[in-house]
Amino acid sequence: PLRKLGWILIAEMDSSEALGWLGRLKKRAALTALATLLVLLFAATAISRRLARPFKELARVTGEIQKGKLEERVAPFSGAEEQEVADAFNAMLDTLHETQQRLVKAATLASVGELTSSIVHEMRNPLSSVKMNLQALQRHVADDPNYRELAEIASEQTRRLEAMLSDLLAYGRPLELNCR
Repeated sequence: PLRKLGWILIAEMDSSEALGWLGRLKKRAALTALATLLVLLFAATAISRRLARPFKELARVTGEIQKGKLEERVAPFSGAEEQEVADAFNAMLDTLHETQQRLVKAATLASVGELTSSIVHEMRNPLSSVKMNLQALQRHVADDPNYRELAEIASEQTRRLEAMLSDLLAYGRPLELNCR
């Protein structure tokens, strides 16, 4: 109501009494800042732990795979983005496993092919000798029908064995793909 009357109130006060409320305000501001800092630190720690959990799981699975546990996979996560990364990681592991299986199979087949090739070459040498001796015997028994028939049977079986060895040798050769 003093304003309505156009009056002004003048009071005399000590400066410490007049500015005392600023000190209290400073303390409250400092306490508020400290409380806010603590809340932010707590929130940042919680968020960083939550964000780090998928990476720790990926590192754990990677370590297990390095130890030879190739069937190890990343466990499901609650977040959609985390689960997407886990699914991609697991799919990569499955693809690597399948590729490794194909490489092992290819290496096995290559070894079998090399072994087959080596055996065929070793068997062909004595077979050539048998074939040449049979041809000589065929000429020698050409006049005797009984022995000539036996020599022809032996010669035919030698050709058959030679064809089987050629097939085995062809099996051991790498394929040449002609893509057009």
